[in-house]
Amino acid sequence: MDAPWSFGPTSVAAFILFIGILIFVHELGHFLAAKLFDVKVLRFSLGFGPPLLSFTRGETTYQVAVVPLGGYVRMAGDQPGEELDPADRERAFSTAPIYQRALIALAGPFFNLAFPVLCFFAYNLLGPQVLQPVVGFVDPGRPAARAGLQPGDRVVSVDGTRTYSFDRLRDLVSARPGEPVTLAVDRGGERVQVELVPEATVDENFFGKKVERGIIGIAPMRQGTRVAVRDPGRAPDSVRNGDQVLRVGNRPVEVKAELEAALRDRAGQTVTWVVARGERATAGDLLFAWPKAVVQFSVDVPEDFAGLADLGLGPAAEFVRSVVPGGAADRAGLEANDQLVSVGGEPVRTFWSFLSRVEEHGGEPVPVVVRRDGALRELVLKPDRVECVHPVTKKTKTAIDTGLGSGPLAEVPSCEALKTRQTLLSHWPSTVPPETGRARLSLGESFTASIRQTGTVISLVFNGILGLFSNEISVENVGGPLRMFKLAAQAAEIGVFAYLQMLASVSVNLGLFNLLPIPIFDGGHLMFCLIEAVKRKPLSVRTREWASLAGLAVILALVVLALRNDIMALGVF
Repeated sequence: MDAPWSFGPTSVAAFILFIGILIFVHELGHFLAAKLFDVKVLRFSLGFGPPLLSFTRGETTYQVAVVPLGGYVRMAGDQPGEELDPADRERAFSTAPIYQRALIALAGPFFNLAFPVLCFFAYNLLGPQVLQPVVGFVDPGRPAARAGLQPGDRVVSVDGTRTYSFDRLRDLVSARPGEPVTLAVDRGGERVQVELVPEATVDENFFGKKVERGIIGIAPMRQGTRVAVRDPGRAPDSVRNGDQVLRVGNRPVEVKAELEAALRDRAGQTVTWVVARGERATAGDLLFAWPKAVVQFSVDVPEDFAGLADLGLGPAAEFVRSVVPGGAADRAGLEANDQLVSVGGEPVRTFWSFLSRVEEHGGEPVPVVVRRDGALRELVLKPDRVECVHPVTKKTKTAIDTGLGSGPLAEVPSCEALKTRQTLLSHWPSTVPPETGRARLSLGESFTASIRQTGTVISLVFNGILGLFSNEISVENVGGPLRMFKLAAQAAEIGVFAYLQMLASVSVNLGLFNLLPIPIFDGGHLMFCLIEAVKRKPLSVRTREWASLAGLAVILALVVLALRNDIMALGVF
């Protein structure tokens, strides 16, 4: 569910600043280009309508107007059929050479497309909070495991390129499917080189299209101290599935390695465990809460203790927590509290690796090995193929449903609802957050990263616009001032980093939309310049007037569509 709308003073101020910056950047491009070519600028306006504030410097009046939903740079001779003062004829927009008029029209969108570089540069220099490039989990059977990567390894670089965040590490690896790469790894203060070849896998991009990327089988999340019963005959009677061990004796533990180390130090002794336990709560047939209670009990540690398996326990992340009645997992014979051992012959250690292994089989029946009551069982899982609605395209797509989790589904659910159902109470997630910290980038790294990030946003928005006009993406994604208000307010509430990112994204949207060949838009002016260059004479005043009216009709239709989507997003209908 979307966050509620808030129209408080802070939200209003965040929106006004947000839209003001974007308008100023756009109009500044037109203004500076006009000044460069000595075209007379009569008015520089932020907003439309009567001025709230204005002053004149030289030949130009600068103003802030009542309606802050746009702006304009008024130049001598920029209106079709305009009567020019003889003194202004040589400096009029209409009498300027074609290339100058084209560059003046292009300058506004160009500034909007260049402005994100500045936003991202500031973002990177300020040192944003990022996931550190530290290995938290290694998926068995993947390239990272075969190459010997270990939890706790800090990946310093990929083929000599510094990895200052886990996202940067993932991007570098994703771009190299099937190609050998060398990772420089800091392992407890020692620098080691790890060579591996990322597996090529097919994934979906933001628009639901299939793309190939490389994976090596690591994740930033760390394995916590939640445990589950692997072998009831050996496990302490007091342990319950999902217990999160907080202390062993007086020794606090946070991750699995610390838990096992504490138990090895007390081998052959009876030790007190303090655990946080979730109590099952239901409303009808629906599980809705697992409130925590702190429980204390004693555990006898074997003299030859080497790992949790010696206590008949295992990491809770490997165990099924809930199965949908009648779903694919239920039909296959999976039960709550089963330990997931392998899928298609490949070992699994978390619910997420289980899901990815199932999806790799494309929805076909796949052998699954589970451990139940200490014994291994071989089952065959045939996932259901479910039609769901993609969040961006709003079109139906076929997704795979394993039948794990809890909660009802609509007849044709959203893909987010399906994902939520599969993850809600389906497994015991780790309680240990990934390692985070501030990214420390040099000036050079900040600049190159800002170029790369801007290029990514431009590509994303450009493909989105193409998708809208080719009907691959729903027009429900077109937003207007209310949606922009919401985005600006939410970004401001999160902080300066989110605000800068949102400014960059919307600036690209504004720049690319203005380049569409629609009269009144800057792209329309560029189109007129191109036609004039081909015909070697300008279009008639009447033709330009009719074209402007047609362009205005298109813009009004877009405004109506955007407002309609904004109002629907309010949830009042």
